[in-house]
Amino acid sequence: MKIILKSLSGQKTEIDIDNDMSILDVKEKLKHDMNRSNDKIQLIFKGHRLEDTETMKSIGIVPNDSIIFLFSKTPVNEPVYEPQPEIIPVEPTLIPEPVVQESNENSIQSINRNGLVTLIFTDQVFSEYVVNLGNKTIEEIHDSLLEHQNYTKQLMKVIPPISNILDSLPNEHEKQKFIDNVSTDDRALSNLSRIIKTNLSVQLQHSDYLSQQRLESLLMQQMNNQISDQLNDQDRDNIQQIVEITQMDQHEVTQIYIASGKDVNNTINMLLG
Repeated sequence: MKIILKSLSGQKTEIDIDNDMSILDVKEKLKHDMNRSNDKIQLIFKGHRLEDTETMKSIGIVPNDSIIFLFSKTPVNEPVYEPQPEIIPVEPTLIPEPVVQESNENSIQSINRNGLVTLIFTDQVFSEYVVNLGNKTIEEIHDSLLEHQNYTKQLMKVIPPISNILDSLPNEHEKQKFIDNVSTDDRALSNLSRIIKTNLSVQLQHSDYLSQQRLESLLMQQMNNQISDQLNDQDRDNIQQIVEITQMDQHEVTQIYIASGKDVNNTINMLLG
């Protein structure tokens, strides 16, 4: 019967096989037909790297099925060994994650992505309180912060630049002392009121109660957006091709593709290794 062998670049060749033919036999025939006798070759079928000892019958191939082939150079003067998955060390591309700050009370989180601060709540009452702050004047915000000390202390832990100051303090005792001082200092509360009004009012209008599942989904969406920013059309085509070859999850393929330096062969090796 005839099967089709395809390369990553789209090159195709058709060969005749029988059920008892081994993978090693197919490799040797392909190398001979393509004049690549000194090169290593890997065959991939339905997301699995094929072993030399397997046969056409054992992998369940049928007429007109396609097998992916990958060639890699082998020095002419060295013996050709059986191909082994080889992961080439590369310097991974760092994917910046959104900075997530969480108050000790676990009812508010702040996601700071490129300077844009979004507040996320797991307490609906607290969410509504902060949304209402965005509709108040600076003086009204000041009075509200003074009245609701518990909420004020939580906000200080996640709103820059106060949260940045807290991060610089050496221990929890110093942080709590700073929070207590600011929450009762009229001048400090006035400054916090201005920050909330001028820097966060737009974001606060979009604040809402979020379940833990929705919060995780939002963080994943932001991460995906950051990954997407690093990809061009050719990268997306490569990723889709790798997904079809390996039959693996696209998100996992994308992360490995970026970490491998956007090298298709390295990505496949890492996924199937």
